[in-house]
Amino acid sequence: MSKIIKTLGKHGFEINEYKGEFSLIATYEAGNGTDYQVWGKPKVSKTEYADKDRPFKIVLGDKAGVEKACLEILKEIMGVDYVKSGEGAPF
Repeated sequence: MSKIIKTLGKHGFEINEYKGEFSLIATYEAGNGTDYQVWGKPKVSKTEYADKDRPFKIVLGDKAGVEKACLEILKEIMGVDYVKSGEGAPF
């Protein structure tokens, strides 16, 4: 699975699955219309960066972790606890 979802302007994210672990990878659209992953060197200490570039990603875990994370995000942004309200997840 590798689907890119556009968010705002040329920004977006890619849903990635590797060995049952799901993650979101930041993307951007280049001038030619091609979407690219955002890569960079993570900080490893107060003043040093890693030697190799890596994709900027958020690891969500397995499918249960994805569901939990999505519900928490909705609760934080929308102000509705879909689990406690009995409405069920909006997806």
